Amino acid sequence: MKVNNIKGSAFFLMIFCFIFSACRSRPTDKAIQQDVNQQLSGNENYKAVTVSVNKGIVTLSGSCVGENCVPEVEKAVKEQAYVDSVVNNVQQKITDTTVNLNNSLQKIVSKYPGAQGEASDSIITLTGSLTEDQLSALTNEVSALQAKKVVDNIAVTMR
Repeated sequence: MKVNNIKGSAFFLMIFCFIFSACRSRPTDKAIQQDVNQQLSGNENYKAVTVSVNKGIVTLSGSCVGENCVPEVEKAVKEQAYVDSVVNNVQQKITDTTVNLNNSLQKIVSKYPGAQGEASDSIITLTGSLTEDQLSALTNEVSALQAKKVVDNIAVTMR
C-alpha cells in the first residue's frame, strides 16, 4: 500500500511540475526587446542598430560597423532566450576611414598596371601580377597607409 501511495505521489508531483512549468508566462515583447538591447549595447559596432519585437519576432534596423557585422548581429540576437526569429534589415556602414583608405590605395595601385587593391575594414588585399621590383615599390607605398593588415596575393612575374 505504501508503495502505491509513493508511486501515486510521484506521479502527481510529475504532473504538477509539468503543468506548472507549462503555465509559466513567456516574457513580454518589451522585456525581450530590453534584453536584446542590453546585449547589443555591449558592442560598440552595434550602437546604431535599433530593435523592435512583435510576438517574439525581432526586427533589426539601422547600421553596424565591421566587415561581418550584419550576420554577427543577427547571430547574437538569435542566441537570446525567447527570440523566435529575426528579421535583419541592418546595413553595414562604410566608415570614412575605409573610404579614405580605399581612395588612397587606388591612387597607389593605379601606378602599377597589373595590380589591383581593395581595402575593407582597414585590411588591404593586393592581387594581380608584377615584377619583383614593382612589387617591392608597391609594398613600400602601401605600408605607408598604415592598414591593420596587408594581404599580398600578387604573383611575381619575370621582366
